[in-house]
Amino acid sequence: MTGREVARLELLGVEERCWRCHRLTVALVGVRAHNGFRAGDVMSCQDEKVLGYAAGVLRAEEAAQVGVGEIKARFSRTENREYLSNGCVHCDALLGDFYLYNETLPEVLAIEGFAGLVTITTADVEMGPWQSVVAATWDELVAG
Repeated sequence: MTGREVARLELLGVEERCWRCHRLTVALVGVRAHNGFRAGDVMSCQDEKVLGYAAGVLRAEEAAQVGVGEIKARFSRTENREYLSNGCVHCDALLGDFYLYNETLPEVLAIEGFAGLVTITTADVEMGPWQSVVAATWDELVAG
């Protein structure tokens, strides 16, 4: 990417045992922007805009290498709706947001901190589209 301002993003995952096949898989749960030598705040992929953007950056071969399943819209019986979600790399079962973000991720962070997360990949992306995702996420937080 030459001639354009870029952001270096680190895609972060958490290991999870699939409820259906009971095998280990990795869920994409966060994006951390790096500004020079300082890591910025982590944005949660619980927000569908962030997950969708991160999924678009993640190449299939990188996902497969670390055990990340397909990210796509799936129907959740628990939520009674379809939403963009992580899936098991082995059986494609939905890895539900509630369990990921209210059970697994808080437990890993409490015990191991950010060191407990898996670095899926690091990618250089155009600053403009990434800033649009960040702004849209902040606008929703501020609007409440």
